[in-house]
Formats: sequence, structure tokens, C-alpha cells
Amino acid sequence: MATRNQPATTAGSSGSISTTRSMPITRRRFVANHHPAPSRSHTMIDDLRFARLALERISTVLSRDAEALAALRVVSACVERMERVQPLGKPVEATQCCPPALPGPAAETDMHPDRDAQRGPPIPPRHVIANVPHTDARLSSVVQAIQTEGRFPFDLDIKSRPLPPDLSSALTGPSIYLLVFGSRVVYAGKYRPIAGSVVEDRWFRHLQTVTLRGSAVGLGGLSNPERRLARLLEGVQEPSLRTLLTERLEVDRGRFRDTGVNTTVNRVAFAAKHWAVFGSAQSASIFDGFSFHLFRLAGFNEQARADEAVSAVEKALLDRVFPRCNRQFVPSQHEHLQDEYTPAYVMAELIRVADKLGLGFSQTVRLA
Repeated sequence: MATRNQPATTAGSSGSISTTRSMPITRRRFVANHHPAPSRSHTMIDDLRFARLALERISTVLSRDAEALAALRVVSACVERMERVQPLGKPVEATQCCPPALPGPAAETDMHPDRDAQRGPPIPPRHVIANVPHTDARLSSVVQAIQTEGRFPFDLDIKSRPLPPDLSSALTGPSIYLLVFGSRVVYAGKYRPIAGSVVEDRWFRHLQTVTLRGSAVGLGGLSNPERRLARLLEGVQEPSLRTLLTERLEVDRGRFRDTGVNTTVNRVAFAAKHWAVFGSAQSASIFDGFSFHLFRLAGFNEQARADEAVSAVEKALLDRVFPRCNRQFVPSQHEHLQDEYTPAYVMAELIRVADKLGLGFSQTVRLA
């Protein structure tokens, strides 16, 4: 039985594939065994046969790695579509068969959100297609946090920065986006406008509410603050945060209203879970551990059609995954699933639902 630290070995005929160090998987060896003098007409079918055999062998070796298997499912689906739509020897267009960008293991961070670790430069994700434009940038280059005189914990003015034209154009249009903390997706959302800025309209607001540190955060419950407080505290076990929220009734009762940057029960519970980090963070460190991933849908110039498409993708995605800051997350039903929700896993699900709806992507962005 192969393990993750001890690759499986296969022995047999000349067409077999091995993952041992002495006999690595190579396309050249595979082609030599099947077509010693291959013609151009054999090129595509050899690629497909080799990809299929390689995927089967890799899936055996990594059978206990959920994230690796999620990525393999994406590549496998790509190969299946190539086998289905491409005649032998005919050139393949990447947009016909392959899903958009999916980061491999190199794109993941091993930083635990509760550790005081320093991040290096963002690592560009490994693409499974080459012709979808991708942009990498620092999260701190598009949002900023400024210390204010407000009452703790709502004492950071978190807002967007002016964006350079190329980044601004990448961060607009009907899109699905993922908010990641540490190495898990904690929120999945949609952005519908064809024009506009997802950073200004969505992301800086999310950072205020999920950290519970933004100066503009509203707690809701204007008509009955006491009942709203009781509801918010249902997911808060951290004693100091329970005290801080309870004190709002006396010292900051106006916080219990709609401010346009409203938190939710699930977001407050998430902040409480990581309050050791968020509660002590300064303006320079409040974004540590966060990243955003954006997938812009391709081919929409009419707002009504864009609204319909991006809403359909979001609904289909949130029928399959339940990140803890989304309203669909129910602790008693979905808490045990959270460790599965790596960026690779959720992106694989996103690609799957978009493909099922006949949709593709024209731009991907990663901010970390």
C-alpha cells in the first residue's frame, strides 16, 4: 500500500507508469513505448492517454489527500472533455476544454491564522490553463487600516486604496470571489455589476465585519438591541469579546443599527473563534492571514444577463459548500466540513458548477 511519503510502484509491460524515483512518469517514455516514431496525428491521443494513466496513478498515491484529489478531479474533468470533443490529431483550443486558474500546493500557505508568522511575497497560483489572464497583488495595496479614536474593538478605519488602472480593470465585472483566512475559505460571494469596484463595494466591508474591528461595523437590531445582542452572543464563547459586545448596550448603543457595513451572527462567531488574533491586531497586521480570490465570468455585456448568470453560479456553489461566514452555514450541520474547504477544493467546486451551467471565466485575481 502506497503512502504519501512512500510513492507507489508499478511493474509490468513497457507501457506501465511508475512513480518511483528511478522510473518517474514522463510523457517521452510513454510515447516511446506506444509509438517509437510518432506522427503528428498521434500527438493528441498520446497526450490524452498519458494524462489519463498519470491521473489514475497519482490518485492512487494521493488517495488520502483531499485537497490533492480535488485538484485532480478538475484536471480529470478537463481530460474527459478533451477526449469527448477533440477528433484525433486536431489541435485543441484551451478554452474548449480546460477550467480556469487553480492553485497547486505551491499557492497554499502553511501559516496558521493563530500564529504570529510573517508572510513572504504572494506566490502566483499554478494555472491549469494559460490563456485566462491572472493578476497577483498584495492585499495591503488595495485596502488599508488606520487607527482611530473610536472605542475598541471598533477602532480601525478600514477602506480601499486608489487602484492602478491595470489592477482596477482586473477587479471589476460580474464575478464570484472567495475570502480565505489561513488556508480555508471562510466566505464565498458574488459581484454583479459590469462596471464598478469589488474592492470598494464588497471586500473592504468584509474585512471590517469578519474581524469585528472596523469602525463602520453595524450590529443591527435597532428595534430591539437586547434581543439582537443575545442572538449575536450565541456563537461567542470568548469571555472578553462577550463582555465587549455586552457593554455596547451601555456605551455604544447606536452600534445596534444598520450602518451599511453590517455584521452577521456567523461573522461574529468567526471573529470570536480567532479573537486572540483579531483582538490584539494593530492596523499594520489586521490583514495578516487573509487573501481574496476572484473569478470574473466571461462574455457578459448586458447587466441583466450578468446578474442572472453570476447569481446562478453563486447559488449552485453555495448548495455544495458552506463556508462559516456565509449565511448558509449552520454550525450543527456544517462545522465538520470546514477543514475540507481549502482554496483548491472550493475552486474545484466553483469550476464544476460554472462548467455545468455552460459558463467560463475571463480573469482571475489573487490578493494576499
